[in-house]
Amino acid sequence: MSRAGPAAPLPSPRLTGHPGRVTTVDHLRKAALGLPEVAETTHFGMLAFAVRGRGFVNLTEDGVVQLQLEQEVADEVLAVHPSAERLVRMGTPIGVRVPLGD
Repeated sequence: MSRAGPAAPLPSPRLTGHPGRVTTVDHLRKAALGLPEVAETTHFGMLAFAVRGRGFVNLTEDGVVQLQLEQEVADEVLAVHPSAERLVRMGTPIGVRVPLGD
């Protein structure tokens, strides 16, 4: 009986290089709920997703996905998505805003 080698490392949680695009609310929902421990919720009336009560993405009423990301990852997303904007709260960058479908 052969013994399996070491488990493959988990893929990086970076958004850049993702083979697909989130183009609909259903795509966003499927991508978010496919992550461990994610629950669908709302945040100020907006569709949102959280892990253990801590939000990491929401969808504004005008169709903009707001992702909370580390600075390095946000910079990468901004470099490859011309329509993306930096998400800032109280003067501090906390992620990116990308129109649904971009």
